[in-house]
Amino acid sequence: MAELTDAHGLPRASFQFPLLGHRVDFHWPDANLVVQTDGFEFHRSRQAFQDDRTHDRALQLAGFRVLRFTWDDLTLRPDTVGTQLTQALAL
Repeated sequence: MAELTDAHGLPRASFQFPLLGHRVDFHWPDANLVVQTDGFEFHRSRQAFQDDRTHDRALQLAGFRVLRFTWDDLTLRPDTVGTQLTQALAL
Protein backbone atom coordinates (compact mmCIF):
# COMPACT_ATOMS: atom_id res chain seq x y z
CA MET A 1 0.00 0.00 0.00
CA ALA A 2 2.87 2.39 0.74
CA GLU A 3 4.28 1.89 -2.76
CA LEU A 4 0.83 2.31 -4.28
CA THR A 5 0.11 5.56 -2.46
CA ASP A 6 3.58 6.89 -3.27
CA ALA A 7 3.14 6.02 -6.96
CA HIS A 8 -0.08 8.05 -7.05
CA GLY A 9 1.28 10.98 -5.03
CA LEU A 10 -1.08 10.27 -2.13
CA PRO A 11 -0.39 10.83 1.56
CA ARG A 12 0.68 7.84 3.58
CA ALA A 13 -1.90 6.29 5.86
CA SER A 14 -1.58 5.20 9.45
CA PHE A 15 -1.06 1.43 9.38
CA GLN A 16 -2.76 -1.02 11.75
CA PHE A 17 -4.48 1.86 13.47
CA PRO A 18 -6.61 1.17 16.58
CA LEU A 19 -10.15 2.39 16.00
CA LEU A 20 -13.38 1.53 17.83
CA GLY A 21 -11.84 -1.43 19.61
CA HIS A 22 -10.35 -2.97 16.46
CA ARG A 23 -7.33 -2.40 14.28
CA VAL A 24 -7.97 -1.08 10.81
CA ASP A 25 -5.47 -1.80 8.06
CA PHE A 26 -5.09 1.80 6.88
CA HIS A 27 -6.49 5.09 8.16
CA TRP A 28 -6.37 8.60 6.75
CA PRO A 29 -7.71 10.68 9.66
CA ASP A 30 -7.90 13.96 7.73
CA ALA A 31 -10.21 12.30 5.18
CA ASN A 32 -12.08 10.15 7.72
CA LEU A 33 -11.17 7.21 5.46
CA VAL A 34 -10.48 3.61 6.43
CA VAL A 35 -9.17 1.04 3.97
CA GLN A 36 -9.32 -2.65 4.71
CA THR A 37 -7.34 -5.11 2.61
CA ASP A 38 -8.76 -8.59 2.36
CA GLY A 39 -6.71 -11.60 1.44
CA PHE A 40 -8.75 -14.74 0.88
CA GLU A 41 -6.54 -16.74 3.25
CA PHE A 42 -7.57 -14.69 6.29
CA HIS A 43 -11.08 -13.63 5.26
CA ARG A 44 -12.60 -16.77 3.76
CA SER A 45 -14.42 -18.20 6.75
CA ARG A 46 -18.05 -17.44 7.45
CA GLN A 47 -17.06 -15.90 10.79
CA ALA A 48 -14.40 -13.65 9.26
CA PHE A 49 -16.87 -12.53 6.60
CA GLN A 50 -19.45 -11.67 9.27
CA ASP A 51 -16.90 -9.95 11.52
CA ASP A 52 -15.73 -7.78 8.62
CA ARG A 53 -19.28 -6.62 7.86
CA THR A 54 -20.08 -6.00 11.52
CA HIS A 55 -16.93 -3.91 11.92
CA ASP A 56 -17.62 -2.00 8.68
CA ARG A 57 -21.07 -1.04 9.91
CA ALA A 58 -19.71 0.17 13.25
CA LEU A 59 -17.14 2.31 11.45
CA GLN A 60 -19.71 3.71 9.03
CA LEU A 61 -22.17 4.52 11.80
CA ALA A 62 -19.37 6.37 13.58
CA GLY A 63 -18.90 8.51 10.47
CA PHE A 64 -15.96 6.79 8.78
CA ARG A 65 -15.88 5.99 5.09
CA VAL A 66 -14.73 2.41 4.52
CA LEU A 67 -13.23 0.97 1.34
CA ARG A 68 -12.26 -2.68 0.97
CA PHE A 69 -9.73 -3.94 -1.52
CA THR A 70 -8.80 -7.55 -2.19
CA TRP A 71 -5.32 -8.93 -2.67
CA ASP A 72 -6.10 -9.20 -6.39
CA ASP A 73 -7.13 -5.53 -6.45
CA LEU A 74 -3.80 -4.53 -4.95
CA THR A 75 -1.62 -6.81 -7.04
CA LEU A 76 -3.48 -7.02 -10.36
CA ARG A 77 -5.28 -3.65 -10.47
CA PRO A 78 -3.09 -1.17 -8.56
CA ASP A 79 -3.91 1.71 -10.94
CA THR A 80 -7.64 1.25 -10.29
CA VAL A 81 -7.02 1.17 -6.55
CA GLY A 82 -4.85 4.29 -6.81
CA THR A 83 -7.52 6.12 -8.79
CA GLN A 84 -10.23 5.15 -6.31
CA LEU A 85 -8.08 6.18 -3.34
CA THR A 86 -7.37 9.50 -5.06
CA GLN A 87 -11.10 10.05 -5.48
CA ALA A 88 -11.86 9.07 -1.88
CA LEU A 89 -9.15 11.30 -0.45
CA ALA A 90 -10.37 14.26 -2.52
CA LEU A 91 -13.88 14.13 -1.04
